[in-house]
Amino acid sequence: IGGGNPRTGGLEGIHWHMLGESVVEYIATDHKRENIPWIRMTKDDGTVHIYTDPDMPKDEIPDPNDPNVEIRKFDCMDCHNRPSHVFLPPASGINLALSTRRISRDLPDVRSVGLELLMADYKTTDEALDSIRTGLTGYYHENYSELTDSLQVKIEEAGKTLQDIFANNFFPEMKTDYRARQNNLSHFVDDGCFRCHDGVKETQWGEKLSHDCNTCHIIVAQGPSEMPDSLEADISGLVFKHPEDIDLAWQEMNCTECHTKEQGY
Repeated sequence: IGGGNPRTGGLEGIHWHMLGESVVEYIATDHKRENIPWIRMTKDDGTVHIYTDPDMPKDEIPDPNDPNVEIRKFDCMDCHNRPSHVFLPPASGINLALSTRRISRDLPDVRSVGLELLMADYKTTDEALDSIRTGLTGYYHENYSELTDSLQVKIEEAGKTLQDIFANNFFPEMKTDYRARQNNLSHFVDDGCFRCHDGVKETQWGEKLSHDCNTCHIIVAQGPSEMPDSLEADISGLVFKHPEDIDLAWQEMNCTECHTKEQGY
């Protein structure tokens, strides 16, 4: 996260964006500030770096000299855009419930079925809660009838947990959920940091805006969280290893290209 380093006096980490003498400004082309084609960084020595996509047609990049174009100075709300209410994506809610055993891992297909039930189109909360309960029970009666009796209690517990996830994160009457309220504080389900740090934008001198994990992270340990004795660890930092073998795709793509709003992570 960073800020002022008391040992060196330097500014570093994510909070560097809005601390110190350097100024970060940008132009967004949409109301939610998700599409950012132009960035200007003015360093404390007065040097100005302007980042744009070199492949974007010039007439599609807003003119910063146009008085009708808003140039926004980067501040807290550009990342902390949802300070009051958490709207968990369904996959994140289910993952948390599975890790805390509120949903049993003994239930086959429970994650995929739960995702489908949570993401269905509901007009009211009552309709959703009823459909989630009957949908989950019906799935196991239809597809795993031989297990229904032995797993009945776990099925009911999972149904109640899915109902809780929906009730706390989805508000159909108000058309509000994770899809309507982006979270710019991360880069998994929403682009967040990658709105600017896309690995494409570059300065007038060809210097790219960093897309490297180490720009913000130093990984000191990685591996299965349930097997701490087997974690790979190095206090000086490790090269990130994706949990699944996707070769170098994680270096070339944004997380959100695979970790969609529907599937989460």
